[in-house]
Amino acid sequence: MNSLETERLVLEPLVPAHAAKLFPYLRDPQLYEFLDSEPPKSVAILLTQYRRWEPRRSPDGSQSWLNWAARALSGEYVGWFQATVYPDGRADLAYLVFSGFQRRGYAIEACRSVVGHLKVEYRIRALRATIHPANEASISLARRLGLTQTSEVGRDLRFEANILE
Repeated sequence: MNSLETERLVLEPLVPAHAAKLFPYLRDPQLYEFLDSEPPKSVAILLTQYRRWEPRRSPDGSQSWLNWAARALSGEYVGWFQATVYPDGRADLAYLVFSGFQRRGYAIEACRSVVGHLKVEYRIRALRATIHPANEASISLARRLGLTQTSEVGRDLRFEANILE
């Protein structure tokens, strides 16, 4: 998996060495306001997770698990981006932009790069995101990416778009 570059960011393929670098940012409880997860309790736990993701495939080999650490050209890490690619050509998109870097356009910049990569390298035919209904920033981002709300999944909203070449 290669790095992705944008005007202001380098999206580095996530590797175990990122655990110690990202841990301080990921400890911020505000990041989890709209998520069903909690901050990692230790670097060791985060390291274990990143090792599990390192093969970039689900354990059964059916899904591609793509994860990037987003670093600004200044050198600071600004977030984390993820795509899960399914055998039928669908992909799920997820991300976290660290609190000190939100509302600067990093999310849309990185997501557009990830989506472009998915179109070219994985020939995805559909993209979706699952978003908490109170997360107005992510809903706005999904719409800017061309996704529309299609359903509800538990407490969350599902946004989807067909990708046409």
